[in-house]
Amino acid sequence: RRRMPQASGRYMRGPGRRYLPLACGILLRACLADGEIERARRCAAEAQAVLDETGERWYEPELTRLNGDIRAAGGDTAGAERAYSRATEQAARLGAGLWHRQAAERYSRLLAKRGELERARAVLDESIAALPGGRHRAAPENERGGVDA
Repeated sequence: RRRMPQASGRYMRGPGRRYLPLACGILLRACLADGEIERARRCAAEAQAVLDETGERWYEPELTRLNGDIRAAGGDTAGAERAYSRATEQAARLGAGLWHRQAAERYSRLLAKRGELERARAVLDESIAALPGGRHRAAPENERGGVDA
C-alpha cells in the first residue's frame, strides 16, 4: 500500500489520470480497514481533486459513499448519513445501479443501528426499485429487508 502512490508514475500524470480516483478508492478502503482514518481522508481528498480537475463524474457516487464510510469510522454519523444519501442520489442520476445499491445498504445499516427500521427498509426498497427489473423482484426472505443492525 505504501508504494502505490509512487508506482503510479507518468501514466497517472497523463492519460491514466482519470482513473486515479479509482486507485485512491482502493487505497482508501485499505486505510479504513487498518484504522488509518486520516490517511483515508487524504486519499479521498486527492480523488476528489482529480474529479474536480478532470470534470469526470463516473466515480463520484462511490467516492461519496467512501466519504460516508470515513465519517462513520470517525464517529460522525450525521455526516455519514448525508454522504450516503448524496451518494444514492448521485448514483441514481448517473444510472449506476451497483453504486446506488452499495450506498443504500450503508445508509440503511446506519439507520437501522439508530432504530429507524422503517426508514432503513424504505431506503433499500427504493434502491431495489432503481435497479433494472427491480420493481418486479420478489420480496427478500428477511422481512427486515436484509437490514441487520
